[in-house]
This record gives sequence, C-alpha cells and structure tokens, in this order.
Amino acid sequence: MGAFLALAPCALAQESTTARAKALYRQGLIAMEQGQIDTARTCFREVLRLQPRNVNASYQLKQLELRRKPLLAKKRQLQMKSVRIPSVDFDAVTLPDALDALNALVEKQTKGKFVPNFIIQDPEGILEKRRFSLKLGAVPASIVLQYALDNTRATARYDEHAIVVRPVGKSQAARGPEGGTPEKSGTGKSADPF
Repeated sequence: MGAFLALAPCALAQESTTARAKALYRQGLIAMEQGQIDTARTCFREVLRLQPRNVNASYQLKQLELRRKPLLAKKRQLQMKSVRIPSVDFDAVTLPDALDALNALVEKQTKGKFVPNFIIQDPEGILEKRRFSLKLGAVPASIVLQYALDNTRATARYDEHAIVVRPVGKSQAARGPEGGTPEKSGTGKSADPF
C-alpha cells in the first residue's frame, strides 16, 4: 500500500507535465498563425524540454525555419489589419502619394512601433498617371490600402520587411507567357488591356 501512495505524486506530476506541454504546443501553433516566430519557437522548445520525444513540437520547430519568410509576411499583413486609421480623405491623388500618406498615418497611429514600408515596382510610371479619390473613417489600414489598390488597378505582396506594390498585369505582360516578350494581338496592341 505504501508503494502505491508513493507513486501517486509521480503520476500527478506526469499529468501536469503533459497538460503543460499540450498547452504550450497550442500556444506555439497560435503564435505561428499570427507570425510571432520568436514566441512560437520558445513554446515548441519548452515542449521539447518537457517531452524530448514530442515529434509534433520537433516538426513545428523545423517548419518555423522553413516557413520563416511567409510567416513574417503574415505578421506584417496582420499588423496592417490591426492598425485603425481615424479618417482618410484622398482627393484626386496618385497611388504613390496615397501610400506615402498611409505610411505616415500608420506610423503615427502605432507611435512609431510599426511602419508598412511600401515599395513601388512601376518602372513605366503607370501608377503615377492613375488618380483616385477616397474618403473613409475608422477603418483598418489594410482596408485603406485595398481600396487604394482597387481604384488604381494595382496589387500588393506582403514581404518580411515591406509591402511591394505594382500595377496589375505588369509582371506577366512585361515578360510574356514564357518569360519572353509581351504577346501581341492581331491589332498590334499588347495583350494587357491596361
């Protein structure tokens, strides 16, 4: 009977270790989805300290390294969604001007803790010619960006350190379908309708 009582605390300790490892693993997965790589790494390492043979935590730790850039891009995207802009009033502005203003608004709203860092890839200056107006209030910065992109027929790609903006259709139209010259239709015009 004495041996049974001595094993009871060990079983409770094992159960609490297992529960803690499960909770940390879930925390790590949530941190990964939010692009918080350091938090996720810490959680998965702690799971492995508690349970050295936990293959799921080991796998996720390796995935962190393999998916580092997309996870950091996701973090930038989520940060844009979390920043609320009190009001925007753009009147006949170009996209580069709107992005400069949005960059400043986001930096101001986050008190300098986050800056979107827009990079415009438009060597032909197409986006300088397209003007738009936009009036919004109390919306996330990501919504302001999306409306600005939609109004100027542009697209954005979230990267680790910046948001890259380019006109729609330029990447494929500039190279053609196989990376060569742009395709020509029967009228001698480019296949890009813009």
